[in-house]
Amino acid sequence: MRIYRKIVFSMTTGKLLRKECYQWFGKLALCKGGGTGATSSARHAYKLQKEQMELQKKQLAALEAKEKAIEAEKQRKLNELVKKKRTGRTATILTDWENLGEPSISKKSLYS
Repeated sequence: MRIYRKIVFSMTTGKLLRKECYQWFGKLALCKGGGTGATSSARHAYKLQKEQMELQKKQLAALEAKEKAIEAEKQRKLNELVKKKRTGRTATILTDWENLGEPSISKKSLYS
């Protein structure tokens, strides 16, 4: 079987002007030539790449949502702990003697 790489015809006369070919003796499936195979391979590779990209976008969105939920839960627990710690806490406040006439120490609740 001959495999043609290039064929040039005259548009006016229809005669063959030039040809580039070689003889192939193997199986047709192994010859792997021509533009359609390469073009379809490139299209297939592009399609696979696009599908992979879409899948990765979905996975990233799911992971970001999960991470956001974890962070929100951590913040909620931290707020609860701070609230519990603040309840009933008293502090010793040293007042300036210029305000009251003399220095004094009093206990006041920080959070009611």
